[in-house]
Amino acid sequence: MPAPATAAFLEVAVPQPPDEPDPTQVLAFARLHAMTTAPCPDGRQPQPEVHRVAGARGVAALYRGLAEAYEIAGPQLRRARKPYPGEALDAYVAAYASAYADRDTQEFRRLLAARLATGPRLDRYWELTAVVLTPPGGPPEPTPGSADDWLREALERDNAEAA
Repeated sequence: MPAPATAAFLEVAVPQPPDEPDPTQVLAFARLHAMTTAPCPDGRQPQPEVHRVAGARGVAALYRGLAEAYEIAGPQLRRARKPYPGEALDAYVAAYASAYADRDTQEFRRLLAARLATGPRLDRYWELTAVVLTPPGGPPEPTPGSADDWLREALERDNAEAA
């Protein structure tokens, strides 16, 4: 990916520890460090295939679009709203459609849901990231992982409603 896109991705995806972390946040950060410095199990790549096939330029555009979709979904996550089709989902699907040089159609949404379902998951990474970012006793801060989960569920709901 181009350097500016890589820097923007890392800024969103790599949490910085708080100035005065509590013990839970310190432990979560240490676990993140151990996880990210260890070799990938079985030589697998952590980047989902659905992202890799878009190529370097496509992935840069995809990550920009995903960041926008996650930002739109953030307030819904903070309010603990159930996933639903809407502006955030439209931005999410548009990011993938753009990366694949395709159009956002119901058929594309069905194919996208199937592609996303087969990719590797980084759930533990995002769980630990949420611990690092969430103030002690506060509500969980949305992460790209929790936003992606919310949007995938919204996509599944949208596909079910369209069927």
